[in-house]
Amino acid sequence: MNDIGFLPPPTARRLVLRRHGLYAAQPAPYASLQSRPCLLEDHYAELAASFPRLDQFAPGAEALDNRVLRIASSRVIAEPGFSGAWRWFVQQHTSQAFWEQIVREFGGQIQARYPGLEQRFGKPMQDWRAVRRGSGEVGEVTLECQIVVNTPVRTASSVKAPHVDHVRKLWTGLLYFRSPEDDTPGGELQLFSSPPGLRFDAHQASRREVTLDRSLAYQPNSFIGFVNGPDAIHAVAPRPPTPQVRRYVDFVVELAEPVFKLPQMNPLRRGWYRLRERQASR
Repeated sequence: MNDIGFLPPPTARRLVLRRHGLYAAQPAPYASLQSRPCLLEDHYAELAASFPRLDQFAPGAEALDNRVLRIASSRVIAEPGFSGAWRWFVQQHTSQAFWEQIVREFGGQIQARYPGLEQRFGKPMQDWRAVRRGSGEVGEVTLECQIVVNTPVRTASSVKAPHVDHVRKLWTGLLYFRSPEDDTPGGELQLFSSPPGLRFDAHQASRREVTLDRSLAYQPNSFIGFVNGPDAIHAVAPRPPTPQVRRYVDFVVELAEPVFKLPQMNPLRRGWYRLRERQASR
């Protein structure tokens, strides 16, 4: 019996970074690791069949227009209403073993991008202690595995304009759970290259100043993972009005302090961006 009180899973269940020869490294516009399919078919089907209902994310969620709603791993583990497959999945993807797999696959990229990071903690990454967000424990890195939806769309829009993730986030992974009934166009993950000297409004970048380099289709059982940083600019392609929900899992590795800094727009440029572009992204 494991530490959250349910039986171990069948051997067919795997972590998203367990090697089985189906990963592709993509160097541009920034390094990422992609896989489709990611999970074994039976494991993916088990999770997809018990993906949380929209009303489990928030009351009245079906009335919201293309909004991001999340269910934290701590809630999946602690509350009734989530399947054993999902409880196992979020526990395993917030574990020390998963952190060790991230180091195995991305450690070289992390060291190259942040060469002083290990010195900051006084130990190599593989020796860092990983803890689950919300556990109350303390470690060098905090892991989260949250179940996410983008609600139905009433007005054509992008749920996420070009941006980089929070400056405390070291690594990001995404695994898509597109419904078989969803034939809505759009929703793919867009990866952008950026010019030297790009400046941000908080974490957002002007779409006019970045260049779309590559897209990852919103397809079932598709995974992408990448090291976060000022160049890791991404967005979600707009979706037209649709009753369909965009479904995925968001894997997070974060530190207690910022990993990097983002140069910010000056007040005049920020005001122009918010007036002309940021409001139009919704």
